[in-house]
Amino acid sequence: MTPHQIAVKAIEASIETMLLPGATAIEDAKAETTIVNFFSILVINAEEFNHYCERVRRISERRKEAA
Repeated sequence: MTPHQIAVKAIEASIETMLLPGATAIEDAKAETTIVNFFSILVINAEEFNHYCERVRRISERRKEAA
């Protein structure tokens, strides 16, 4: 498994955690941190970084609207 594949799986897992019942801003922060960490060490590119950040933002917004 390549570093990129590991990064994608870790990011996807952290985003899926945000979708669990009872998820809070803490899960949002964990997902954001995971994305930033992998981008910082150049495992994901800028396009992927923006894509994942937008997914986190949309999920977070939906949760706020539902509350």
